[in-house]
Amino acid sequence: MKKEFHLSAKQKELIALFADHSMPKGGPYELGARDLPMGDRVEALAAICADEVKLSLKITLFLLEWMSWYLCGKFLVMGLVFVFYFPAFSGRFTRMNYDQREKLLRHWRDHPVYLLRSLFLSLNSLCQMVYFSDARVLEAISYDGHKQGVNAFTPGTPAPSKELLASQGLGVRP
Repeated sequence: MKKEFHLSAKQKELIALFADHSMPKGGPYELGARDLPMGDRVEALAAICADEVKLSLKITLFLLEWMSWYLCGKFLVMGLVFVFYFPAFSGRFTRMNYDQREKLLRHWRDHPVYLLRSLFLSLNSLCQMVYFSDARVLEAISYDGHKQGVNAFTPGTPAPSKELLASQGLGVRP
């Protein structure tokens, strides 16, 4: 029996704050990430993913909340000492104002350590997938592919065969 996957309220808040910087209200589209239940939808998407993805998401959210000083700083030891000995002054992501969070996320996005950069990019991609799957956002960008019914992709639908794709001239060899 598989264990159910759940995110805590704090983790859902972290996702909402993170997504608010990627897709702000009044940005390219009128609807912002804060207008959608991002935490619940990321939880639902992660629940059907592999266990490694779930673990990666939890690690990323932990780093986002607790390792803010390290991500902005140069030295791992100083960041860890500061976070664990002075937790009230640790610069937790959820306690930062909008400008501080924006600066931290820009630094994390451009961080010289590939692993940290890739964790940022994976969380950003996950939030954007959830954002652009909302019907209201699809309406705002004038995309009607989700209304095509049988031609639209639905979960559980088998992928088209290579022969079918090749017969339609889509560049796939059978």
